[in-house]
Amino acid sequence: MALTNCRECGGQVSDTAKMCPHCGAPYPYKEEWNGSGYEWRSQAEILGYPLIHIAVGRNKEGKLRIAKGIIAIGQFGIGLITIAQFGIGVIFGFGHFVWSTKIQNPEAVKYFKDMWGQLRSIF
Repeated sequence: MALTNCRECGGQVSDTAKMCPHCGAPYPYKEEWNGSGYEWRSQAEILGYPLIHIAVGRNKEGKLRIAKGIIAIGQFGIGLITIAQFGIGVIFGFGHFVWSTKIQNPEAVKYFKDMWGQLRSIF
């Protein structure tokens, strides 16, 4: 176990530390940390939304990664077709908790209003 400097505060930390004891930075021995989990977006887009968006884990700010696309796959997802533990799927949704009329996430409501407006403009 060697000592190195934290990328955020410069304090000395172990090269195996999961968190800096001085500033709380996650994995302080790494030169760069972009969060945990995985995120991928297809290059193909429909109406400005990725055809497929896969997202799990947390970003570097510690916020949950949310899959948002025509097909959304992840722990949390918002899309026309959604496969998620928690999510909203307009056409199809599969997962533990999918679609909730009691809890309206403003981000989800805006997403679907934008999507609906763009679809209406085509037809």
